[in-house]
Amino acid sequence: GILEEKRQYQRDRKTLNLRSNSKHLSPHTALTIRNRLKAFVSSNPIIQEILTHDVLSGKDLKKIRDELGVSLEMIAEMVKVRIVFLRAIEDDQFEKTPSKMFLKSFLRAYAQCIGLNADIVASRYLKRIND
Repeated sequence: GILEEKRQYQRDRKTLNLRSNSKHLSPHTALTIRNRLKAFVSSNPIIQEILTHDVLSGKDLKKIRDELGVSLEMIAEMVKVRIVFLRAIEDDQFEKTPSKMFLKSFLRAYAQCIGLNADIVASRYLKRIND
């Protein structure tokens, strides 16, 4: 059987299922989604465990996004960043991003969009490049 706590997180993920086909999100909708995700992030043990790592990879970010049930297309729409760049971040393909400065701003927007601390995520992700 599945532990009751795990079932609760599965129910929460279904209510947060944000894989949308809508072409445009209003600023109010984006803010509402961000606030709902932020609350879920703080209560999800899988996400909290990932965020304890000193260095984050694109694979970690993808796992968090999947855990939240948010599509990459929705993030691209919310943060107004081309999906090619967001996919490059999740695939750790640094050469496909315009520059380190843009990469940092894309990372901050991505993290903020899904309810994470933008500064921490950006610095821990960029630590891999600097090392």
